[in-house]
Amino acid sequence: MNILAINGSPHGNLGNTDLILQPLLRGMESTGAKTETIYLNKINIKHCIGCFNCWFKTPGKCIHHDDMAPLLEKKRSADLIIYATPLYVFSTTGLMKVFLDRGIPNLMPFFEENSDGSKLTKHPERYPRTAPQKMLLVSSCGFPEEKHFAPLIQTFKHAAEENGTEYIGEILKPAAWLLKEEDMCEKANAYYADLYTAGKYLITQGKIDAELLKKLHQSWLSDHEIRAMVNKEFHSMLNDKR
Repeated sequence: MNILAINGSPHGNLGNTDLILQPLLRGMESTGAKTETIYLNKINIKHCIGCFNCWFKTPGKCIHHDDMAPLLEKKRSADLIIYATPLYVFSTTGLMKVFLDRGIPNLMPFFEENSDGSKLTKHPERYPRTAPQKMLLVSSCGFPEEKHFAPLIQTFKHAAEENGTEYIGEILKPAAWLLKEEDMCEKANAYYADLYTAGKYLITQGKIDAELLKKLHQSWLSDHEIRAMVNKEFHSMLNDKR
């Protein structure tokens, strides 16, 4: 299986999102799957200007000559795409949004009814696949509640439905900064081991075991404790600047 992971964090391989992503990928690799991680903070991708040249003047080719063209090919050939992004204003990062917008050369301009029964309008794929592509969402945030991810999940679920992609779920980590807290080291290491196992499950079974997924989403501290920790640290940082 060919797996493409797109990391949309401005912090790249130093961010909390990558701490979640990499053990998951290692678990997948242990089954023989091939993985590749693209760090959007390290490549040159200009934003879509809505000119539609890629539809009408140079079909399938964008007006921008940057790093996106080879990524479109990688995206097409992947069996599973993992979108990994921290939560920014209850949605994806700007880096990830630009990447998603620049995917329209892979689509045709025409309107057609989605065959999934929704009766919604969609653009047909320029390069139809013989087997459905799969999509997994990985995300982290600072707030302690998982509910904040709801708009982000809906965005990627809807994109999957419109593109005929099989959305296989999400791995979410509220209060992800706890992964880097010294006194959370034992919990973090156990969490990484569970992510590794989850990666194996995703390849061998096509999904993550329900109990394991519940464990991955389990909060380590109460919401009250997390708020208190954060506020104490931020007050300290502000006082140091006075």
